Amino acid sequence: MLIQSTRLLPYLFGVVCLGLIASLGEAANIVEKATDTPKPLSPEQSAALFKLPKNIRIELVAAEPLVTEPVCTAFDGQGRLFVAELHGYNYEGYLDVVELNKTGELDTKVRRIPASKENIEKAKEFQHGVVKMLKDIDGDGVMDQANIWADDLEPCYGIIPVQDGVIAVAAPEIIYLADKDNDGECDFRETLFTGFKVRVLERGINNPRWGKDNWIYIGGGGGGGKITGPYLKEPVEIGNTDFRILPDGSAIEPVAGTVGTFGMTMNDIGDRFPCSGGQPAIYAVPVDRRYVVRNPYIPGPPSNHSAVNYNTCFRISNPHPWRVKRGVDPNWQNFYGKRETDSNYWTGGCGNEVYRSTHFPEEYQHNFFQCEPSQNIVHRCLLERDGSGYKGRRAEHEQQSEFLASTDQWFRPVNVRVGPDGGLYISDMYREIIEDYSAIPRFLQQQYGVAYGDKHGRIWRLVSAEKPSREIENLNAKSSADLVPYLADGDSWWRETAQRLLIERKDDTVIPAIRQIAREGRTPQAKIHALHTLAGLDALTADDPLSGLMDADYTVRVHAMQLAEPFLDTSDTLRSRVMEMAGNGDPRIRLQVAMSLGESSSFEVLPVLVALARDHGTDRWMPNAILSSASPFAVELFTELLEQRPVSDGTKKVIQPLAATIGGKRNAEEIGLALDAIAESQPDLQGPCIAGLIQGFAEGKAEGTLDEKGTAGLVKLLNEAKPQIRAQAVKLASLLLPSSAPELQSVFSSATTTALDDETDLPKRENAIAILARAPYAVFAPTVTELLDVRQSPDLQLATVNSLAGSDSAEVTKILLEGWERYTPKVQDAVLDALFARTDRAAALLTALENGDIKLIDINPFRRERLMKARSYGIRKRAKELFAEKAIDPELEKRAVAYRDALSHDRDIERGKGLLAKHCLVCHKLGSEGYEVGPNFVEVANTPDDGLLQEILAPSRKIDPQFRNFVVVTSSGKVLNGVIASESATSVTLRQEQGKSTTILRKDIDEMNASDVSLMPADLHKNLSPQDLADLLGYLRESLRNIDSSASES
Repeated sequence: MLIQSTRLLPYLFGVVCLGLIASLGEAANIVEKATDTPKPLSPEQSAALFKLPKNIRIELVAAEPLVTEPVCTAFDGQGRLFVAELHGYNYEGYLDVVELNKTGELDTKVRRIPASKENIEKAKEFQHGVVKMLKDIDGDGVMDQANIWADDLEPCYGIIPVQDGVIAVAAPEIIYLADKDNDGECDFRETLFTGFKVRVLERGINNPRWGKDNWIYIGGGGGGGKITGPYLKEPVEIGNTDFRILPDGSAIEPVAGTVGTFGMTMNDIGDRFPCSGGQPAIYAVPVDRRYVVRNPYIPGPPSNHSAVNYNTCFRISNPHPWRVKRGVDPNWQNFYGKRETDSNYWTGGCGNEVYRSTHFPEEYQHNFFQCEPSQNIVHRCLLERDGSGYKGRRAEHEQQSEFLASTDQWFRPVNVRVGPDGGLYISDMYREIIEDYSAIPRFLQQQYGVAYGDKHGRIWRLVSAEKPSREIENLNAKSSADLVPYLADGDSWWRETAQRLLIERKDDTVIPAIRQIAREGRTPQAKIHALHTLAGLDALTADDPLSGLMDADYTVRVHAMQLAEPFLDTSDTLRSRVMEMAGNGDPRIRLQVAMSLGESSSFEVLPVLVALARDHGTDRWMPNAILSSASPFAVELFTELLEQRPVSDGTKKVIQPLAATIGGKRNAEEIGLALDAIAESQPDLQGPCIAGLIQGFAEGKAEGTLDEKGTAGLVKLLNEAKPQIRAQAVKLASLLLPSSAPELQSVFSSATTTALDDETDLPKRENAIAILARAPYAVFAPTVTELLDVRQSPDLQLATVNSLAGSDSAEVTKILLEGWERYTPKVQDAVLDALFARTDRAAALLTALENGDIKLIDINPFRRERLMKARSYGIRKRAKELFAEKAIDPELEKRAVAYRDALSHDRDIERGKGLLAKHCLVCHKLGSEGYEVGPNFVEVANTPDDGLLQEILAPSRKIDPQFRNFVVVTSSGKVLNGVIASESATSVTLRQEQGKSTTILRKDIDEMNASDVSLMPADLHKNLSPQDLADLLGYLRESLRNIDSSASES
């Protein structure tokens, strides 16, 4: 279908819009439109407003009406340009404003709200994706015609060429579109995968990229899902992570790295750079998920890492008038803060590319480029290796400027791609407003609109001003023999396309020629592509990676090791060569050795892993790599490391998670061997080793019985270890021995005596209580009443409550509730924490609330929400009846007036310092003090006091997704909550007050949900008077004046 036969849906939408506008114009009460709105420019006018280096030139490739709202480009093997379009952005907001404008009144209320549910659903009728093939008929470099391949997709976030066509990612589906008869029209369509979630329109799976390993890698921005497909043997769960697919639809699997917004690229080694809106140059951890999941007993490393320490950008355009007007309005200043007006900070970073062509001048080779549409710029970052990772920096002449910037406020670059001609192709949505409509005050939405530009769009091409572009050839038309030399091409598009075509053709006659390039190629990239082409043709042998393992270039050696993995148990030569590389001076090589050896079941690799841990365990990610390979022989590696003298820093990094691996396997024989080694080890290692074993036991006990040697080692630790280690040893023993074991009975008896002895100092009594906590409740119970007596010190009572919290006895709930009225507020709070620590205690708590034994006011909003969202229907129903009508604090507005009034009084700065330290720095950071659980105080430097006041008194009103509180229920019924600090293939880490963190293995998670209630307490007013808060904010303001805001970004 040609573009001249204009698509019906956008046409109808335009008719609807015109009809609505006409009807509004006839209304008696019309909302007056803004007169200072920036107007769209012609492509020629817009081209004149770009600022870019003198040795780079910009050219127009396509513009409206040929393309509208483009988000991704791709060239197929014939050199044809395809474009994906995403339509319907902000339409739910547009429809909401149309309804609002019928009233003729401006909505000036200060708040941020989404569109109505009705309009969100109605907008889906207009939200869709389009895939077009563009044609340059007259050969002038500007596209003249568009063939529509699909115009009824779900919103489309990217395309990639495959055999006879393209694959389009359009959540919830991934679809294959093909031209089987080669007439330029799409005549075949098939859904390969379906089930991907979509959170918001602009956050879907996106930006597919061919990897060197013949998989297609895709950004996971939509949040995963339960994925099915006609060629999958069974459904596959994809979490909040990026993933890869085989082009025939036969496989899909998660990988390391998470695209937070829109965009992903790769460099020459194949490392991935997922986009994050708030900072350029994020890269995925080089310890990939397929390695990490081999050891499910320990947490994996965080998936994303930043290569830069800056997040500033330098626009040359004026901010849109709506943003200026919002910024000068005091009420909106209070709500958002002045920094929102013209921040010059990254907020919408997307669409990135590593430039891998020889066309641009040398200074741009392998540079990292990323779009920031809200700032009308394309940013450039120089990437360098930093151990096994990367660091990035601005170019010398771009310290306070950008590679490309425009004064055209409609220029909205959202993606970049290198084409076969060496040009850098920019997808420009070209629209007036790119920001999420809900961030714009409603009255300004009414005056400016939120969807103008839906009929615009441009594709630009950056080329060298110093030499002509490379001619685009039809590689599809070449013979397989003619394609082989392109594997050694200097430009990535030609290498990757040749590799893909050779594998699709499955022509065995060219295998000898490919093998020769793999061994003798003139460039590292030639060898890498040749090796993976052999693998894609199922022609790779154990001999093929050998030459690569001895190559001078580290990238070739890394890929050769990866490709050698299937042969490590059948080829002694290959395995020996990989093991020899452990002594290499390059940290990336050593890291890959540690990961690849995990694919071998031979115990010959054990000494190599020992040496890597001992000598290089402090290398970044080396412990993760070693532990990913250690599971089959974890106890042997553990005992070998403990026997090393002296114990190296590297060993100390590895030893605790290695113990957790042994504990997680729960094999009594292996645990016995480990205990024997721990008992004979250095005292400073015993604590971490025991803690690791306990960590591994988190959700169960050992299988089998300890042997004599293991029991002897455990008894030695119980009797001879230092006091703090002894408490941990008791905890371990309670998991390994029956409660009636004489060894434990003796320890518990001694601990009971110490806990009840008023003459013993508090730390020793607390240690004794910690030991008793591991005893059966029947042993601990006789002392509980005495320890919780009001005459005991609060610290002793708290230690007792905290110990009871970990018990699985049903009697614990009863005894905690019985003493409620006698407890001080601090102890009551600890008791509530204990009651909420296990799901099986909820019923008794609700009964106490229903009977009035505990007052409703004692249950804060977060705890209320926990009960009202419990898995049990009965618990939910009872909780909603108790709290539903009482969830909103009717005193909030009255309280806010009193606090606001105090802000106008004199402030005691010195007094405020102490209050801030006590109430705020447990979760927030100020300079070098405090903990980063919630936002750093520097981030609110420009938020007025009144805005901060609203966030303090009603913290759940607006929660930054980055600091969302999550509740995790483990398979044993434990309940944990906190902000997600990091995620990996095997674990989730929650961060709580004072920077404390809890890591939960994914295999132990029964339920995980985001909370609508902030981790920040909603009842701070109970501890802070109006004057207290005024003093606190006074000190905060004084401190922020002396802190460079860039320090928090470094």
